[in-house]
Amino acid sequence: MHILFTLLITLISFSSVTFANFSDVPEKSVTHQAILYLKNADILRGDPGGTFRPTDKINRAEFTAIVIRSLHNANIETNCTNKPAFKDVAQNSWYYQDVCEAFNAELIQGYDDGTFKPEQTITLAEAAKIVAISYDLNPQEVERSKPWYKAGLQYLSEYSALPTFLPKQDQPITREQMAEILFRMEVEVDKPSLDIGDFDITNDDSSEYNTNANAEDVGATTQYCDDLLEYEDEWTEEDENDWYNNCEDDSVNMQYCDDLLEYEDEWTEEDENDWYNNCEDDYYDADEALNYDEDSDEWFTMTEDECLEDEVYDAVEQMCYIELDCDTDEECDALIAEYEGEFEEILDNEQQDYEEYDYDSESTTEIATYSINGSNITKTSSKSPKVDSWMLDEQNHKEIWIFYANLIPNELRSHVTSFVVSTDGKDGELAAVAAEDDITQWTLYIDIADAYTDKGNTIDTDSFAYSLIHEQMHLISLKDDEYSSAGTRCATYEIDEGCLRTESILYRFYKSFWLKHASNLAKSNSEDVMYEYYQKHTNEFVSDYASSSPVEDIAETFAEFVLRDRPTGNTLSEQKIQFFYKEPTLVDLRTLLRNRLKSVVSK
Repeated sequence: MHILFTLLITLISFSSVTFANFSDVPEKSVTHQAILYLKNADILRGDPGGTFRPTDKINRAEFTAIVIRSLHNANIETNCTNKPAFKDVAQNSWYYQDVCEAFNAELIQGYDDGTFKPEQTITLAEAAKIVAISYDLNPQEVERSKPWYKAGLQYLSEYSALPTFLPKQDQPITREQMAEILFRMEVEVDKPSLDIGDFDITNDDSSEYNTNANAEDVGATTQYCDDLLEYEDEWTEEDENDWYNNCEDDSVNMQYCDDLLEYEDEWTEEDENDWYNNCEDDYYDADEALNYDEDSDEWFTMTEDECLEDEVYDAVEQMCYIELDCDTDEECDALIAEYEGEFEEILDNEQQDYEEYDYDSESTTEIATYSINGSNITKTSSKSPKVDSWMLDEQNHKEIWIFYANLIPNELRSHVTSFVVSTDGKDGELAAVAAEDDITQWTLYIDIADAYTDKGNTIDTDSFAYSLIHEQMHLISLKDDEYSSAGTRCATYEIDEGCLRTESILYRFYKSFWLKHASNLAKSNSEDVMYEYYQKHTNEFVSDYASSSPVEDIAETFAEFVLRDRPTGNTLSEQKIQFFYKEPTLVDLRTLLRNRLKSVVSK
């Protein structure tokens, strides 16, 4: 179970509603801002006398209470359904409810001897782990981490949330150090931070804030067992003991989850509970999800008949490719560079923003509707709206369709069964796709006013190509087999069409990136909130429109993936582009689209 830890700046603004700080936290203190921020958000409450005791060590009970309080302030539900059986936590203790809720949220588990040790001070290693998991670090990453606390420290360092005045990882932290860490996880500050390399992790004698105090020495993680199984024929006696002692039961459990997933559409309530309680987190961890490859050999095969006039057919690859007209390596390299430059220009000119994608169905005028049969279209209805006469010309409609059909092969648009020519005026939304009542059938909408640059004479190839690539990702990520009908609960991410399946590409993208940096945006319907977030985090998105929702983020990033060279940096937006390079089917699609672009854009 993943719990988001966020203080939500929108809940209470540091700049707009402030109160006096604790009497023992002077304004010149390096942690003054952090403590005041958390005090204003009612995360830190201090002592009855108005003091905070910033330099005192913080114990497990106090730390747990603060984490739970932050979750409450972020409107994240916690509960005390299952009572923890800690021998040293009495039900009448002030921290019992917090400990119980943290236990149910899988943030803590206690020690092997059945104790929680509420009065024991918490070390930096323990605090880093619990904060990181609260903020959505996958617990399995902690299990794989060697030593166990490395993943937590690494996660916090990515947020610059390790102030330089912290102790060694096996030493207790103070109350003000705790406050600075939590503050930096939520608010970007221009202050120095420690990196993972600043910690000596070769020798470890700190205890863990978990049942498994020596998790770093235990190899029984799913990834470890998978790796072990890969070379079963070469096992040493030690490998064999590792498997039977640590992996065999987990392997049986994974088989059970595999079997359960086979008939997901027929789940009973008991099956659903089994999946969410026992399978979901283990089955689809981030590393495994990024390497998901379903039907990769079936998506992008083509027939020779589908090749365009200037393409050649590769019978082995079953793919159409454009043939370069060059004789030497230098000439070919120059021609490839010219094409690459054209792709970059398309992206630079046509990357969408809020204004260009402000779609309003009520202001859209439908002109003609066509049914689709392979690469052919047949008009099924038409209207006579008050638009320029060139927009009514069927030859222009067919020209638009041919551009689309030449760029996107039939196999990739087989579920697009209807084509509608419409307009909402110049510089509105150029293209859109929408599922019909039968969710296996989709309609492609093209705004003819934006498809042409000069009233029916020349197609705006750059804008059109960019928009169609963007919409193609919608057709992939919102296809009917990517989600199930929305029920009373959705443990993944709910879109208009239903609840995303855990193996769907959109959920894996959402889980990898949106849970980490923009969970509040996923639930927001306010463009102002989204745009404000984007302005503060421009390196997390490829465009401002990408910040409007996970659905649009994956489509915008996919267009960047297709049209730009592979990035070499490590910003969050670049990590999103790299996500697609781990999907073999989409790498194939990128190659196909880039080949097609060389042909259709040049015509």
